[in-house]
Amino acid sequence: MGDLHREAVWLPAHGFAETDLLFEIDANARKIAAELPKALPCLEAYRLGEAYTGVLMLICWGRKV
Repeated sequence: MGDLHREAVWLPAHGFAETDLLFEIDANARKIAAELPKALPCLEAYRLGEAYTGVLMLICWGRKV
């Protein structure tokens, strides 16, 4: 048995420009738009500041005892 820890951390993105720089949101939304038509209206809502994004980080660490 070991010593296991878990934590979830939500990191909000600060605007479209930052998110697009990190995750290429615009390019990826356009790639998936053929299969998921709602991607482009969601992209536009985010660009206009009507939506927000972030990254959920799941952190696990432990020690074998």
